Amino acid sequence: MVKKKEKLLTEAMAEKNPPGFFLKVILRFTPLGLAIILVLLSLWFLHQTLYLHNQFFTLKKIETAATNNFTELRIKTILSEMGIEENKGTLPSLPLASIRERLLREPMVGDVAIRRIFPDKLKINISERLPVAILQSNYQGREYTIDRNGMVLPGDAHGISQKLPIIIAIPNAYALHIGERTNNRWLLGVLNFLDHLATRPDGSLYEPRLIRINQSSNQLHIQLNAKGVFKQGANLIVPLENLGPALDRLRDIVRSRTESRQTISHVDVTYEHKVPVRP
Repeated sequence: MVKKKEKLLTEAMAEKNPPGFFLKVILRFTPLGLAIILVLLSLWFLHQTLYLHNQFFTLKKIETAATNNFTELRIKTILSEMGIEENKGTLPSLPLASIRERLLREPMVGDVAIRRIFPDKLKINISERLPVAILQSNYQGREYTIDRNGMVLPGDAHGISQKLPIIIAIPNAYALHIGERTNNRWLLGVLNFLDHLATRPDGSLYEPRLIRINQSSNQLHIQLNAKGVFKQGANLIVPLENLGPALDRLRDIVRSRTESRQTISHVDVTYEHKVPVRP
C-alpha cells in the first residue's frame, strides 16, 4: 500500500512538472531579456555618441571672472593640470565635481560656482575668502591672515586691507597652517570679538588696530584707532568669555562720555562694577 502511494505521488509530481518545463520558461523569457539588453546597449551607445562625446559639444571657451588672487590665466593653468583645456574634450564629459573640489583646495577660495553653457562654454566664478585680521606669529616670525570662520590664509595674499587689526601674542602659534581651520580657542575668541563689532549697532564706534592675547588672564588687550571719544592708541581690555555683557558696559560708558564730551584713553570692561576709565 505504501509503495502504491509513493508511486501515485511520483506520477502526480511528474504531471505537475513535465519534462522540459524549465526549458520552456527559459525559451519564453530569453527573447525578452535579450530585447531589454539590446535597448539598454542602444541607450548607452546613443548617450555616449550623441551626448558625452558629441563633437558639437566640444569645449571651446572657458570663461572666468578674475579676483584679487586668481587671474584667468591662473584658473586656466589649474584646469590644464587636470587635463581640461579649450578645444579639448566635450562639455558633457567634464568632471564638474572634481573641478570644484580642486579649486576649493586653494586656501583663498571660499566657494566656486561652475556652469555648463551649451553648446560649448564652461563658466567658473570664484568667491574668495575675506581676511578679517592679520596674524603675527611668535613662531619663526611668520605672518598669516584669517577669515571670520577661522580659516588660516596666506599673509601675502593680494587685496588685503591695510586697516585690518593685527593679532599678536598668539598661544600655540606653531599649530597654525595655511588652508586649515584653526581650533585655537584664543584666536576663536578674537574672532568672536570682531564678529560682535561687525554685528552690534555700536560696533562701528570701535576700530581696533592691534589685539594682544593675554593668555594668563583670558583677556584681550586692544589698541584702538582714534575715533569718536577714543584717543589714538586708546587701550581697551575685554574678557574672552561673557563678551556680550562686557560690550554692553562699554557701550554705556561711550554714550556717557560722548554726552559729557570726554575722551577715553583706557577702559577695562572686564570689571562688572566701577569700570576703570581714563580720559
